[in-house]
Amino acid sequence: MSTQTQSIFNKICHLAAEKQANQIYFLPGQLPAIRVNGILESLNNQNIVSASFVKDLKDILTNDNEKEELKEKQQINVVKEVENLGNVQIDIYFSKKLPCFRIELLKQKIPELDNLNAPDLVKKIINKEKGVVFLTGDMGRYELMASILNYINKNKTKFIATLEDPIKTIIQSNNSVIEQRGVKTDVPSFEKGLKFIRERDPDVLMVSRVENSEVMDQIFAIAETGVLVFALFDSCNTVKTIKRILHFYSFNKADHVKYFLSESLAGSITACQVPKIGGGRVRAYEVLLGSSAVKNNVASGKFHRLSGMIHTVGDQMAISLDQHLAKLVQMGEIMSDKALKYCNDKDTLRTLLSK
Repeated sequence: MSTQTQSIFNKICHLAAEKQANQIYFLPGQLPAIRVNGILESLNNQNIVSASFVKDLKDILTNDNEKEELKEKQQINVVKEVENLGNVQIDIYFSKKLPCFRIELLKQKIPELDNLNAPDLVKKIINKEKGVVFLTGDMGRYELMASILNYINKNKTKFIATLEDPIKTIIQSNNSVIEQRGVKTDVPSFEKGLKFIRERDPDVLMVSRVENSEVMDQIFAIAETGVLVFALFDSCNTVKTIKRILHFYSFNKADHVKYFLSESLAGSITACQVPKIGGGRVRAYEVLLGSSAVKNNVASGKFHRLSGMIHTVGDQMAISLDQHLAKLVQMGEIMSDKALKYCNDKDTLRTLLSK
């Protein structure tokens, strides 16, 4: 492996950090590229990424076990440390039989929850003692999750356990006890990791990915014992998350799943990062508290009513993404065209903006 390849990789990672980028792309036959505040920018002063460079980089960035996993699955994500910069998450995959890389620069300091523009309703949800909280949204959801866990860590005396694939941010124990376990590094799978969680009697659990019914069943069971469970989903709102969970199960189990969802739902938090006027990005939120009315609609499968409730029940119980985007426009934080790009319903947002 080439020390020159390692040097170029480190140099571009540091260059990206200086430009306040959050992502880097190495694709063979193209210039390296970075993403700053959601906008892609080619690094014109760098060389075209060669086939030999990406092959060498793959060898540098993976250990023997990761090489075997990449050979089997054709795509993996790993977390590595870059000298004098900190941890980065690296997605490795293939295009035209050559390795490709997407690198995410991870923030080394966990931001305070109060600095992430979160509505007061978020704290109302995370101060619950038990139930399932769905955390969804864009790639920034992991940073938001770390801030939520660190808020609990600083303000409460709890045993906080996590199952993560991979562990991106280390949370240092404060008033709470923190146990972070990596899937594939500390435990073989989410399923096997969850089977032993209850024996350690956690107060708070975070699961970084839910992909099947077995994991979801175990989350329901753990929440029933009095644990507050945060489950991360790659979806854009509450209703789509619930529908996705139902798709884990066969049709004849739908009523069973809706019952457990309604019984365990503590709330749902969705966040997306929207470009700000003057640079940077600000989070817009959809937040739903698991009230009796919400649980009744989940149990009966009346998801259209659930969508309506998010817009109408008032900011003590819910806030819709469109409402929060409209508020950010009215406060002069974001442009209306950016709000329309990220909203759930353009007509609803236009109506809110016209008031």
